[in-house]
Amino acid sequence: MIRLVMIGIPGEYGKCLISSLKFKGVKILKIQARKNKNFSRKVIMLLRSWKPDIVHIQFFEGSYRNIGPVIGVGILPVYKYCKIRKIPVVTTFHEVPHPARLELFFKRSPFFLNRIGIYRKFKICIRKLIYEWIIKNSSAVIVHTREHETLLKSWGYTNIHWIPHGTEIVNLRGKRSIDRFTLVSFGAFRTDKRYDIVFEALKALKCRPITYIVHASTPEDEISRKWLKYIESIKPEDVVIIKGFLPKRRLLELITCADAVLFPYDKVGMGASSGFHHAIGLGKPVIAPNIGEFKDWGDYVLLYHYNDVEDLRRSIMKMMDEQIREHYAALSRELAELTRWDRVAEKHISLYLSFI
Repeated sequence: MIRLVMIGIPGEYGKCLISSLKFKGVKILKIQARKNKNFSRKVIMLLRSWKPDIVHIQFFEGSYRNIGPVIGVGILPVYKYCKIRKIPVVTTFHEVPHPARLELFFKRSPFFLNRIGIYRKFKICIRKLIYEWIIKNSSAVIVHTREHETLLKSWGYTNIHWIPHGTEIVNLRGKRSIDRFTLVSFGAFRTDKRYDIVFEALKALKCRPITYIVHASTPEDEISRKWLKYIESIKPEDVVIIKGFLPKRRLLELITCADAVLFPYDKVGMGASSGFHHAIGLGKPVIAPNIGEFKDWGDYVLLYHYNDVEDLRRSIMKMMDEQIREHYAALSRELAELTRWDRVAEKHISLYLSFI
């Protein structure tokens, strides 16, 4: 039996992965990420007493932040301890410091608006250095997109492994409108979701019976709150915005009411989308931009060129055809089977065993 310490459990992803690994016989000690200066010391004390075969660190932006705004510093002593004790460490990067994506983020953040370009480049370099240090001190690094795999391998590293994000298959049926095409977007409300571009595409389709439902989960920062106010001020009549947190069951019920699910991201270099896996787990046809994980699964989703209003309009029009919709719904179900959590867990176990 593998004795595994899992550090940093990112929400639904962590729960599903851990339950699938446990079902396959892996004994797991869970340690939730904490933003305090004593975190790494407490983790090391637990490692000494539990004596794991392998440590798996889930690394996502905003985690282990114990020295000012520097991401990731709080977990670095754990890597050093494991290296000294010869304990294999597997790291999962849920985000990777893609220069184009970081530059876009910095330009949108008021904190960086008055900063010179060299300052932003310095911040990018700092993040890259932390990620590279972690890669060098990991036995293996898992990423969820081919773009991230290619980027990290281009830095000269060979211990990079692609394992897809898992999917929970849910059998749930909802009531869909008979006379209107219902399009749904959902999840955290951020500036990288370009609802303004969707609205432009819908205006060109105003003679069509389309209802667009947007679930806007509570914005995480002031920029996102302002973005939500702006989006509310420009939304067309046939757009419904549902604000605030929705429990998982209620969110899944909302998705089942959709004829199709739209992900309007413009986040170049983005990681995997848990929302995408909710949608395919329910067998819903998906419209998505040709970036990140969506591009990886381009044979299973209807892709449009991100930020291209006309291409998005054509994709929505195409998805309104019932036969095409049924085709993409079947592809979603097929992809959900390929990425079931039990299959993803098997890939993790295979990787763990290669270091024990």
